[in-house]
Amino acid sequence: MVMMYMRGMTKAGAARAAGYTESHQWYKFFNSEGVATVIEYLRQKEFSDIRVTRDSITAMLMEAHSKAANTTEEVKAIVELAKLHNVYPAAPKSGGGGTQVNVNLNGGSVDGLEGIEIKNEKQLERMSDAQLAHLAKDMLADAMKEPKLIEGRIVDSD
Repeated sequence: MVMMYMRGMTKAGAARAAGYTESHQWYKFFNSEGVATVIEYLRQKEFSDIRVTRDSITAMLMEAHSKAANTTEEVKAIVELAKLHNVYPAAPKSGGGGTQVNVNLNGGSVDGLEGIEIKNEKQLERMSDAQLAHLAKDMLADAMKEPKLIEGRIVDSD
């Protein structure tokens, strides 16, 4: 009952939720010295040990959605809820985890590669080993046509 009261319920509401039916029962309980001491301790601890949980953030976002003044605010709350609950697929991390390659095949000679534009990794996953080898060979040949000059100097390690 004390925890329900500390989470924002009224004393009467917390008592009803705990199963008390008579007002004098919960009034006596809340006014006892031990309970008053516990409530005061929890109030002090609340400021030094505030816990934000997924449930509390969800409740706040739902409240923000219900109080939204316009559709834009509603959609923003929905997007944040979806992110919080991992509804969207994980975004690739920058700086690691893989390289995005855009491939445009024109005039390939392997089965079914003529004029195909690769737009996502699923297309690459469906290719045969022979098609992937041909694709890699073509990409390497294209890279070799345009050599990149690397400027620098040789440092003697002696």
